Amino acid sequence: MVFPEIPLAWQSIVEPALQELEALGVRVRECKDKWGELRIYIGTDTPPELAAQAREIIERAATSCDMLCYDCGAPATNERGSKRVCRTHQSATLKPS
Repeated sequence: MVFPEIPLAWQSIVEPALQELEALGVRVRECKDKWGELRIYIGTDTPPELAAQAREIIERAATSCDMLCYDCGAPATNERGSKRVCRTHQSATLKPS
């Protein structure tokens, strides 16, 4: 699955999470960055027991992404607008969305 709305720095976290969801049989409707946070939306037809497992997978991935620099994947130490970044990218110019 390819979701171009995901920063490259998060791909190593997002791909395994999406594979876990797929292995559970959970349909992913959307996967994106929203306000600097990972968002994964699953199908409303997901059975409750699978939805609970899916939420755990999604939360784990979102927490991991939140610890990485949005730009390069290094450990995030600062914020730049709504995005978590490393010291190097803290001073980078904010780019319009």
